[in-house]
Amino acid sequence: MNFKQLSYIITIAEEQSFTAAAAKHFVSQPSLSLCVHNIEEELGTTLFDRSTSPISLTKAGEVYVEWAKTVVMTKQQTELQIQDIVVEKRTNLRIGASLERIRTLVAPVMYKFSKLRPYCHIDIFEDQNARIQLMLENGDIDLALSTNNENAILYSSIPIYDEIPVLAVPVQYCKGIDLPGGECPSINLEIFKSIPYISLSAEQTYGSYFRLCCAKSGFVPDIRVVCRMLNCLHDLVIEGVGAGLVTTAFYRRHHDFEHVRYFYLNDLPAERTIYLLYRNGYYLSEDAKTLITLMQEHHA
Repeated sequence: MNFKQLSYIITIAEEQSFTAAAAKHFVSQPSLSLCVHNIEEELGTTLFDRSTSPISLTKAGEVYVEWAKTVVMTKQQTELQIQDIVVEKRTNLRIGASLERIRTLVAPVMYKFSKLRPYCHIDIFEDQNARIQLMLENGDIDLALSTNNENAILYSSIPIYDEIPVLAVPVQYCKGIDLPGGECPSINLEIFKSIPYISLSAEQTYGSYFRLCCAKSGFVPDIRVVCRMLNCLHDLVIEGVGAGLVTTAFYRRHHDFEHVRYFYLNDLPAERTIYLLYRNGYYLSEDAKTLITLMQEHHA
């Protein structure tokens, strides 16, 4: 058997479907089934229980898939180490994060990275935090940007940026209120407890974080609109629909002082560290180290 066949088995286990796995690998379903049949014949046992819907792994299949993942990862790590030795060899780096973190943390350093590492091709995967971490766990990406630093058994983490929330308020809601001057002064959130709000969804980390901030300030926000991206939220703030919580990195790149006033928040859980996560035992390539350094320097 070869590495391609191992990848087939892993994908079938993940997709719980021969058809879906065949489509993902751009092979026909009959040829994929024949490949698995030949491996099972060689092993003298079945790897998949085809009587269930969706299909599931047998006990032997569970052992085999775990071994296959280890073999494939070892191959990938060896290739990464060799790539760092061979001069001017084409390399690849896969990084996953939410769209907003890609825009505010990764995009600003990409030009400089391309000059320092001209032979590195980067694949960027934008998705919600939970799915990004699942991709990291499955080995589909090399690096993930996330606030979650709890699973030290699976992940190693490097701090990249302290994410400080900024309240964006339409200028019309600031009239008649005694507020400090400056571009982004500090206030207590409860000052704006009676105005309408725009929020990310409660399922998103920053959406749930906004609701926590309001609870800490002693009120339930009047959320008029729920959206999924900060740029959409900020556009609605500019239009005067309501106030919303953005990040410092977003505020610095997209502020609109004509229509919006911005405020840091006092006496709240007002800082979260964004980490770059990678799997324990994973070889950190020179490409990855360079990208990490650039992000840390840019956001220091």
